[in-house]
Order: sequence, then C-alpha cells, then structure tokens
Amino acid sequence: MLSITVSKEIIEGCQSNNRSSQEDLYKLCYSEFMKICLRYTETYDDAANVLHDAFIKILTKMNAVKNSSDAVGWMK
Repeated sequence: MLSITVSKEIIEGCQSNNRSSQEDLYKLCYSEFMKICLRYTETYDDAANVLHDAFIKILTKMNAVKNSSDAVGWMK
C-alpha cells in the first residue's frame, strides 16, 4: 500500500504545468512507484523506462484529478 500524501499545492501546480511542482511530485512518488515498476519488469532500466512513460501520462492528464486526496490512487 502506498503511503504517499500529495499536497493540494503540488497538484494545482502540476495542473498549471509548473515545472517545480512537477519535479516535487516526481521526487515524492519516485521510490514507491519504482517499486511497483520493478515488480512488473525484468531489469532496472526497463522499470525506469516504464516509470518515465507513466509520469509523462500522469503529468499530461493531471487535470483529471479533482481532489488531492485521490491523486495517488488516480496515478497508481
């Protein structure tokens, strides 16, 4: 179970394409999301590629997040 809490400010910043907020979100979620990616891939490099692709999708569709408390579940 993920134990990440994303603040409303980070979500709103990402929705506004604020690069600093996007970096904060990436740093906040990286280790937990990487663990998930490693479960489904054979190598660390493959997992890193999957995570990178996932974050591109997450950040381009961030406006779908309506509530910061739902953000981690939505990203997952």
